[in-house]
Amino acid sequence: MSLKLLGAFSALLLLVGCPGGDKDDSGDSGGETDADTDTDTDTDTDADTDADTDADTDPPPDCYPTTTAGCTDLSWATVETTIQALFLTTDEVYGYSEAEALEYARSVYDHGAPPIPWLGVLSAASTGGTTHRAIVTVAGRDGLPQEGLTAEDFTVAVDGFPVPVTAVSRLADGAPKATRVALSIVVDDSGSIADCDANFVLAALESSFDALPAIYDARLIKFDSEVLVAQDWTSDADAIPYAMAHQCTGRGGTALWDATAAGVASVPEADLRLMVLFSDGIDTASSSTQSAAKAAALREGVPVFAIGLGFADIFAMADLGFGSRGAFVYVPSGEQIVTAFDLVTSAVAESYVVEWETGAAFSQVTVGATLPDGLSLSGSTNAL
Repeated sequence: MSLKLLGAFSALLLLVGCPGGDKDDSGDSGGETDADTDTDTDTDTDADTDADTDADTDPPPDCYPTTTAGCTDLSWATVETTIQALFLTTDEVYGYSEAEALEYARSVYDHGAPPIPWLGVLSAASTGGTTHRAIVTVAGRDGLPQEGLTAEDFTVAVDGFPVPVTAVSRLADGAPKATRVALSIVVDDSGSIADCDANFVLAALESSFDALPAIYDARLIKFDSEVLVAQDWTSDADAIPYAMAHQCTGRGGTALWDATAAGVASVPEADLRLMVLFSDGIDTASSSTQSAAKAAALREGVPVFAIGLGFADIFAMADLGFGSRGAFVYVPSGEQIVTAFDLVTSAVAESYVVEWETGAAFSQVTVGATLPDGLSLSGSTNAL
């Protein structure tokens, strides 16, 4: 896809011709002088016009050479050694002992998503009148979207009081234009991101979000040690990959938590407000912290779906994702980046729209679900 650029450049046309009036009668010298003048003027004008044209039509820079070679590709032994090094100076990381951390990391290394059941209430709001709905993501014991749930499998409590569930459907099955999504995309563009990895991120931005409802606004933030709004809010889907390809950073350090805080800020009102975060490393340049970034996501009501690559901070990003009512996906190889983005958009598209009727205003909603194996899950959110 290519960005449809609006507008056109205006050019100044200089018309140079023979002067009017009487010619010089003193031989050919006057004519020669006119011809020389005309030729010089034409040459200068042509040069100026060419220079102007070149300046006006210079293409934007390409941030990444086109290549599928040199992608990140970590073995489990490398990941294991990296995690063991973390525990040389501490007894726990995000509540995990070394044995627990290795077990958790091995599961995400092998499966992409942590094989744990979870339920996230992504949003809750009125649809008009007395009808209200919540958009709920449910994962089974394998950590993947749970399919086949019906209204009988869900419960809803509004400010602590149970209300009957009137309808349940899949978000992906909704009528066109039924759900407006505001999607904030935050991409690590630090020096550790290989050009090959970046090209796979670009490919994901070109295709992965097709699974989401057709009506959405999106923004792209890229970051190294600085945070760059590469493309502000737009409904032009082509603008996002274009900005990824042509709005370049300095490829420096990693301001992961500063970028996360920026990503959840100023997200416009919508039926569903989300952030997708991609990173391959630990924070090296933020003034903010992981806990502050997670608190900002909860305060703003923007769930974070975090994607980790290679040496990504698995435990910090997983805590951010699940702690903000979003999720976490990990891939050890750059060639799996598109698959990771597809997993995230699939989790959102496979969300359930749970509806109920109530005439009273409410501030908090709790949604419960019983899975086919009998496992019960629940989650809460504040009303929009």
